[in-house]
Amino acid sequence: MRFSHRGFLYGPFLFVVFVALAVCVYWWLTANAVTAYLDASNGHDIAPGVTLRFADKHIAGFPFRVDAVLDNAEIDVTTSQGPASWKAEHFAVHALTYGPSQAVYEAAGSQTLRWTGLDGQNHVWTFVPALLRASSYTQGSALARFDLVAEAVRSSELNADQFQFHIRRNPQHDRFDIIVNAYGLHLSPLLQAGFGDTITKLSLDASAAPATPLGGLMGGKADWRASLEGWRAHGGLFTLNALEVDWNDLKAQASGTLALDAQHRPDGTLTVNLDGVQSLAANLAKLGLMQGPDNGLAPAFLMAAQAANAQIQLSADIGFKNGTISVAGQPAGIARPLY
Repeated sequence: MRFSHRGFLYGPFLFVVFVALAVCVYWWLTANAVTAYLDASNGHDIAPGVTLRFADKHIAGFPFRVDAVLDNAEIDVTTSQGPASWKAEHFAVHALTYGPSQAVYEAAGSQTLRWTGLDGQNHVWTFVPALLRASSYTQGSALARFDLVAEAVRSSELNADQFQFHIRRNPQHDRFDIIVNAYGLHLSPLLQAGFGDTITKLSLDASAAPATPLGGLMGGKADWRASLEGWRAHGGLFTLNALEVDWNDLKAQASGTLALDAQHRPDGTLTVNLDGVQSLAANLAKLGLMQGPDNGLAPAFLMAAQAANAQIQLSADIGFKNGTISVAGQPAGIARPLY
């Protein structure tokens, strides 16, 4: 059999040209859709109560990615206490034009967080990370997993060698699994709270159930406060499976469950095991913090240790009830509404 027909000569070449042209057209259409979305979103809500602003943008990534690079990007969130915002000197989103619904986010340069605390005061935190990267994975129209890693965070209030946050919707159970890890946290006196200036390690393993009432929030369709209220109304429960903190001479382990009461305040009990309670008195004296009830967790743990004659180790419950935080039954502070 002879293969002298021109189709066998030009066919593969034309096929390659067709595929390349299709890739170019598809990337162009996708890039233009992203451009139009960003232009329409600038200064407007991208989700209920969430506003995006940026000074300039650049689209790149041809042919298999779409990279959106934003300068002076800012995300504003409406809260019950007041406005909160995050501003990044440079922010980028990277997504493939094919395959699963995944995206990678990067922030560089100076980062500024502004928020109104539960006490009604305005707060500002400016920091510079060596690396600040996140990724997301969506199933359908809802977020199924989000991961964030920050390394070498530097600021006047706090330095951190590494911080990790992971949340995913559990495929076998109606809940979200939450993992937090932090290493090498160096705190200013304002943040030491009587426990010391260095958190060598912090690890948290927790879950929030049920996940279904939070679907609107994860899909960017509902205000976070309305979603949390729906979660609370459906018996929402935050389960702390394990918390481990190595904070200077103090080592702590905790577990327990928390819900939200009708006034949106934490309600429940955490059981805490402490090793190194002898360090609390010295740290409180160093910072000039008052001892006694209603002065915070560190003074409350010290009171509980003195009452139990615990020299090194202590086991005590932290209770949250009717807006009051207590340690071993003694008041330690106020739990304010979350929204």
